[in-house]
Amino acid sequence: MIILRLEMVKETLEKIKAIEDKAAAIIKSARENSMIKTKKLRKEQDKESENLKISLRTKAEGIIKTAEAEANKEAAQIEADSKKALEAIKQKTKAKIEGAKKEILQCLS
Repeated sequence: MIILRLEMVKETLEKIKAIEDKAAAIIKSARENSMIKTKKLRKEQDKESENLKISLRTKAEGIIKTAEAEANKEAAQIEADSKKALEAIKQKTKAKIEGAKKEILQCLS
């Protein structure tokens, strides 16, 4: 009887050991799968991050070019307006300058 019980205990211990081995294998496999998935997700995130950086850089460059074009257009308009204003001032003062020249010449004569 004792031998029978010892056999049963031994079999039970072997079954427990087999279950523990299976559990360890499952845990190891789960860790490996988790690490693989984590690496894959990290690569995907890095790639997406890089794509977003490129997209943002492209958009920023477009905005800068647009702003530069608008600034150049505005500068050209200001220059044209300034030339018109200067010409208008010249026209307004032309008669006075001519009169002053005549007076100066008369005084010198």
